Amino acid sequence: MKILKLSFFAVSLFLLSHGIAQAQSVELFVAAKDNCVGQVSDTSGNLYRVNLTNATSDLIGPIGFLGLSALEFLGDGRLVGSASDDGPNKDPRRSILIDINPETGSGTLIGQIGNDDNDNECGRAPGLTYDSASNSLFATADSCFDMDDYLQTINQATGHGTLIGAYNPPFDGCGNGIAIRDDGVIFAAVCEELITVNPQTGAGTKVADLNTGVEPEFAIINALAFHPVTGDLYGTTVDSGSESPNKRSSTLVILDTTTGETTFIGDLPDCSDGLVFKIVPRNIPTLSEWGLIAMVALLGLAGLFFVAWRKCLTEPA
Repeated sequence: MKILKLSFFAVSLFLLSHGIAQAQSVELFVAAKDNCVGQVSDTSGNLYRVNLTNATSDLIGPIGFLGLSALEFLGDGRLVGSASDDGPNKDPRRSILIDINPETGSGTLIGQIGNDDNDNECGRAPGLTYDSASNSLFATADSCFDMDDYLQTINQATGHGTLIGAYNPPFDGCGNGIAIRDDGVIFAAVCEELITVNPQTGAGTKVADLNTGVEPEFAIINALAFHPVTGDLYGTTVDSGSESPNKRSSTLVILDTTTGETTFIGDLPDCSDGLVFKIVPRNIPTLSEWGLIAMVALLGLAGLFFVAWRKCLTEPA
């Protein structure tokens, strides 16, 4: 009877100490404009969730702002994007930072990043990337006060941009993808080149020629993002030579950060631009340390019970 009581206690301890662990899955989000030919800042966009295997996408919802061109998750969990809020006839050009609900796609204004009428400000922030090590939100900057392109940081609370240094080589309208790797190296896609960018000066260093699989002048890398688990560099391409009146085909690719070669995954919604990954924790049942100890104790008690039972069977009455 004593052994049975001890066994019951061990089982109870095991059940009470049965814990929950967290596994991780990864989600990919993409933003796509309604129109990406001509006056791109006059078009709003939608948020999509994308399948990493074949790039099939599910519409989440409209974002509600014009000219959305970049997405990024911040350290506090917020999904933000860069968009535009221009004056009449695009004078002045103004870039803004918005907060986006990843469940509905709906956007809310945070603040103005820059205004090309103001000194040391820029009217566009076409690429975003977040550095968790320094809690810094970096962005590319064009349509600037002096016509140069820049690397800048953005205040996550107010949206205000601060220029770091002239972005060299400049984008010149050929893509705006930018992403920071876990080791702090910033990569960018500039026209036909993959480069690294100095976070202190904005200067670029060529890594390799980009090979998107079609004529370089007809395909540009619109957005970049590193997979948070595999470390692969993903990108969206857009066919800048499309003859469609208001749409340009887009694809999801993986880029080799050494050679610039791309691997095709699948077709995205036309005019896809912003690209961002999110780690999603999943609760799964597991055993805590005390649970494992309790299991060992239970097995030991079961063994003692079995020995005692066998002894009772063999002893004479």
